[in-house]
Parts: sequence; structure tokens; C-alpha cells
Amino acid sequence: MKKLFKVLFFMTLLSSVFQAFGQEKDSPANKIARLINSHLNGFSSEQIANGIKRQYIQFNLMNNSGKWLAKELEEVSDQLIPQDLDEKQVKRFVDLMAHYAEKNDYLMDFLNKAKDENFPVLFNMIEKEGHILFPELVAFSLALQNLTKVMRNDWRLIEVCQKIWVENRKKDGYYKLFKNIPLLVKLESVEAGIDRFVKYHKSGVLPAAFSDHLLSANILEATAMDFAKGNFGNVDAGRILARQHPGEETKNKITEQGPTVWSSDKKAIWLYAPYPKQWADLYGVWNMAFVSQFDAFPFYIVKLIIPQVNDYENAPPEYIYNRAIALYALLNYTYIDAAKNMKWSDKKLTRLWGNTNSESAKKYEKMIIEAK
Repeated sequence: MKKLFKVLFFMTLLSSVFQAFGQEKDSPANKIARLINSHLNGFSSEQIANGIKRQYIQFNLMNNSGKWLAKELEEVSDQLIPQDLDEKQVKRFVDLMAHYAEKNDYLMDFLNKAKDENFPVLFNMIEKEGHILFPELVAFSLALQNLTKVMRNDWRLIEVCQKIWVENRKKDGYYKLFKNIPLLVKLESVEAGIDRFVKYHKSGVLPAAFSDHLLSANILEATAMDFAKGNFGNVDAGRILARQHPGEETKNKITEQGPTVWSSDKKAIWLYAPYPKQWADLYGVWNMAFVSQFDAFPFYIVKLIIPQVNDYENAPPEYIYNRAIALYALLNYTYIDAAKNMKWSDKKLTRLWGNTNSESAKKYEKMIIEAK
């Protein structure tokens, strides 16, 4: 009898494992990963390395001959452009982005609502341009992942890249290049935060209240644009995010909201918003919905789903630091090649995403109210 019980228990456990695996395999995030990976078949290591190199040229960190524009970047070249990346490893990288996306319950709420919907503009563009866009998008993701990672691990590289980008904007005529005023405003506000990152790293002194209002202002900038576009669901999410900011002088033992501190290795800045994991989850979906209204939104979303940014489950307070670095790099990439000749935005997608985010934000806000 005991033997039979053990067999039945094992079979039940095994069945549960296979069922869970099947559900994960068929999840919306994994379906998107498989779609993207289907366009990467046959890519050689040389093609992958050249694809990443093209992205750094677009970041204006490398010239057209493949020479880095700073010796400090040359010194970490093997980290920025790994030479041994093959097709299998790149596809695993795409799967990894899907894996971390699945850890965001708010994002899964949206993807599960969206999976049976028809988004005519988006689906048409996938069919028409997916075979061209997805390989470039993956190369861009790898470049941004590696660039964000090296800048996180050595703040001096943030300063190096900033110097290159600022000098190029001056040389090319800063304001003439920006016909998009909101983009110009966003770059200015993000760069102000980056300036403070560098300042605090240099001095070693980090104010406990850092980003208590700076981050909220950054969020409200985007929320104002959502309001102007009529994306009122996402406005709800932005409003709630902006109100629940980090930088309080004393730490709340329940919600963890509290002072801004250095990470344990002193390489990053940790910001404690109330319930840091849920706050980061909500920020991610809110910002994804916001950027989905832009024609080149697949590139804008990358900054939120690369593992260096999105793998925050074990260190949620570090999310914003990595996100800010990736965003700063992206804005300078966009500055160089703003239009991308893309028309991928789908109003139906943006509205559904924003409305779902409104529901998620209210769940998050309820947690805060109950904690108080």
C-alpha cells in the first residue's frame, strides 16, 4: 500500500511539473520570444558581432571603422561585443527576457488580456517588417544590455559615455536635431539625474532623500503626455507611481519605503519606494504603455526588458538605477536616429495597456492604504 501511495504521489508530482512547464511554454511572453527567435535562424557568430557593432555606431560610441571613441570603452570591448555569441546563445538571451517578464504579475495581467485581442496596426507591421526589425532589435537589446551592465559596474564609464554624447550634440547642433520637444525635455531631465549619479559616486556621499521629487517629476512629465493623448488609464497609473516615491528619511518596516542608500558593492544606488518589487513591476508596465504610443516603440520597450534592468526580483531597489542608465543610453541612440522610419504604434494596444495598468495601480495603492 505504501509503495502504491509513493507511485501515485510521484506521478501526481510529475504531472504537476509537466503541466506547469506547459503553461510556461505557452505563456504570452514565451510566444513573443518564439516569434522573435524564429527570425534569428541561421545567424552566425560573425553576423551577431557585426550586428551589435552597428548598434554601438548608432550609439555614437564607435566610428564607422569600428574604432571605439574612448580608450575606456576599448578596455571593456570584450564585454560590450562578446566574440563567441552564437545563434543558440542569442535565442537563450531572448528567452531570458521573456522569463524575467513573467515575474511581473502586472505585465502578465496585460498580456493575458491582450492575447486574444486583434491589434490591426501591430499585426500588420509584424507580418510586413518583422523579418527586418526583429534581428536588429535583438542586436540592439544585446548592445544596450552590455552597455548598461558595464556602466552599472563602473560609474566612470557613465561619465565617459556622457562626455562623448554631450560633445556630439554640441558639434551637430543640439537644438536643431530635436524637432521633438518632449524628447528633448526628457533627455534634459534624465541627464540631470545622471549628473547626480556621477556627483554622488565621485564624492561618496549619497543624500537619504535623493530622488524623492526628481523621480516623481520624471514620471509626471510622461503622465502629462499621456493625458494630452487621452490615455487616461495610464494617467491613473502614473499618478499613483509619482505619489509613492522613495527618499523618505525613516524606513517603513512594512512597506520598506525609506532612505536612498548605496548597494552593498557600492556600485549602484538603491531607491526604496513602498513595496519596491510591486512598485518596480508597476513602473515597468506603466512605462511600456507610455512608450507604446511612439512609432518606434519596440526600441523604447527594450530598455525595460533587458535582464540588466528587468532581473530585479532579488534587488528591487536597484531597478531605477539600472533603468535610468539604460534610458539615458537609449535617449542618445534615439537622438542620433530618432525616426527609425517606423510606424508600429497601435492605439488599441496603448489604450488596453493603459486601462489594465489603471487596475493594477489601484491594486498597488490598496496595498499601501492597508499597510497604513
